[in-house]
Amino acid sequence: MALFIFCYVRSAYIQSNAISPSIYYYGSCAILVMHAVTVVFGRLYTDMHSFTNCAVGVFLGVII
Repeated sequence: MALFIFCYVRSAYIQSNAISPSIYYYGSCAILVMHAVTVVFGRLYTDMHSFTNCAVGVFLGVII
C-alpha cells in the first residue's frame, strides 16, 4: 500500500512540479514511514502478530 501511495504521489509530482524536490522527497518519506509505523503498531496493538514477527517483516521490507 505504501508503494502504491508513493507511485501515485510521484506521478502527481512529475506532472505538476509545483514543489521543490527536497520538500517532495522528505515529505513523501515522512508520510510513508508514518504509514508503515502505524500499520506495524496496529498489528501489535490488536495482537495479530508478535514483536518478533513485525521486526522481521520490517527488516525484510527494508532489505527488499
